[in-house]
Amino acid sequence: MDFSEIFGADVDVRRFFFEMLPQIYEERGSDFSAFSQEPIIFSVYLKDSQERFSAELHADGVSVEDDEMIDFPLVSICGYKKYWDTVKRHSVTIAEEFDEKRENFKGQFVVTREFLDDFERIDASIDVVIFNEDEAVEMTLVLNNYDDDEHHRRFAVELPLELVEAVASTETDIVDAAKSLKIQGDMKLAMELGGLFLKYADR
Repeated sequence: MDFSEIFGADVDVRRFFFEMLPQIYEERGSDFSAFSQEPIIFSVYLKDSQERFSAELHADGVSVEDDEMIDFPLVSICGYKKYWDTVKRHSVTIAEEFDEKRENFKGQFVVTREFLDDFERIDASIDVVIFNEDEAVEMTLVLNNYDDDEHHRRFAVELPLELVEAVASTETDIVDAAKSLKIQGDMKLAMELGGLFLKYADR
């Protein structure tokens, strides 16, 4: 798969969702069951352009909407269109590393109905900054909802880009990476989420 084309200079967010995401699924969709036994909905909301795109991944394919879907998402990524070119530039490397090592990730964590039953009880937001020495990308991950809410339980985390790349390439174990993160805010929430993922991980 040519990720330099998937995240090409002429690929805006709309084209990524409606053309590139189905293309990725056509080539790698057979791997879906190794990562999830249930359909997964995720959404992206761009605050500065007020655009939203949502996708549902399932065993039979991918469905895309330029709005909310009927069902709630597992996660909404609330970010900014101004970061899109930066995201694309770094996503090529991360996607290539993950794709090359994807067999190593199969079975490590599988989204099951039991996991979702536990996860969907958590209404929370995670403020994320991914950075290197030259630039940073800010976003908020909203769990189990489309919109951020000031009343959500919340914590903030800073992710060095090199750590994300190290996890994608399997150079660093994801649990070890999590232990090194700088977290501020609701530490009880962070530990609750960490414990939930460990509970269902095959380790």
